[in-house]
Amino acid sequence: MELENLKTNVVSQMPKLLSTMCKLGEWLEAKEQSPQKQLASPSTIQETLEIHPGSGVCVPKNVFWSASHANSPTTMARMLLLGVFDIETLLKSNLRGGKSKNASPGETKVALDRTKIDAIMNAVIQKFPGTTRSQLGIAINQKVTELRGKDSTNLKNEQAVSYTW
Repeated sequence: MELENLKTNVVSQMPKLLSTMCKLGEWLEAKEQSPQKQLASPSTIQETLEIHPGSGVCVPKNVFWSASHANSPTTMARMLLLGVFDIETLLKSNLRGGKSKNASPGETKVALDRTKIDAIMNAVIQKFPGTTRSQLGIAINQKVTELRGKDSTNLKNEQAVSYTW
C-alpha cells in the first residue's frame, strides 16, 4: 500500500518536475550565451511546459494551453512557433534555410532549429494524427513570411498576444 502511495505521489509531481527542468535548461542556455549579463534567477522565469514528451523544447504554460486548444493543426503549429522562437530569429529564418523564392536576389535565410521544429511538428501530429509534415512546413513558412510583411512595431505585440488566432 505504501509503495502505491509513493508511486502516485511521484507520478503526480512529474509535470512540475519537467516544468522546473525546462526552466532551468533555458536559464542555463541563456547564461552560457551571455555569461557577463545579469539574468533572472530560474525561479522567476515564467513557468514552462515541454511541448512534446522527450523533446526538451519548452514554451510558456499559457502558450502551451492555447496551442493545445487550437481547432486546426496549422493554427496549433503557428502558435507553438511563436512560443518556441523569438521574433528576431523568425524574421531572419525559414523552415529549411537557403534562398527565399519570394525575397530579393541574394537574400539567404537561416534554417530554423531542427530539434525545435521537430518538436512542434510531433506535438501537432500527436493531437491531429492525419496531419502531414508537409502541411505543417507550409504553415510555418507562411507564418514567417507573414511576420516579415508586418510593421516592425507590431511584431513584439504579435508574439506577446498571438495565442488566440
